Amino acid sequence: RIQNMIFDDKGTCQSIVDWEGAAILPPEVDLAWWLGVDHFVHEGSGVDRLAGELTLSEQVSWYEAQLGRSVRNLPYYRVFAAFRTVALMISTYDRLEAMGISDAGSAADNPFEAILVEALDLASEIGIE
Repeated sequence: RIQNMIFDDKGTCQSIVDWEGAAILPPEVDLAWWLGVDHFVHEGSGVDRLAGELTLSEQVSWYEAQLGRSVRNLPYYRVFAAFRTVALMISTYDRLEAMGISDAGSAADNPFEAILVEALDLASEIGIE
């Protein structure tokens, strides 16, 4: 969207930003968001990982190495990320419907709800309610 672009004086796009996701939160929020997207693209869509592509646990290990500590409360943040995704998609589907684009999906049939259910189930299994 043009609202997410920063232009120079000549009208050339110099940067693309997404302010809607900007916040001062623990680093686990970003990791959980990424893991949710990665899970949806692979396991959630039935697409095998390419040779050499990191598994979810390998990605967490890599992130921890960069962070310099173990991640904390990851199941909680995965639920939070999944909830944010579901809410974002409901808003997106509503806007598309208002623009007359009805074949893009619907809030009533949000494919990201399955990721939220999985995240809630995992959190519940380890005692987070």
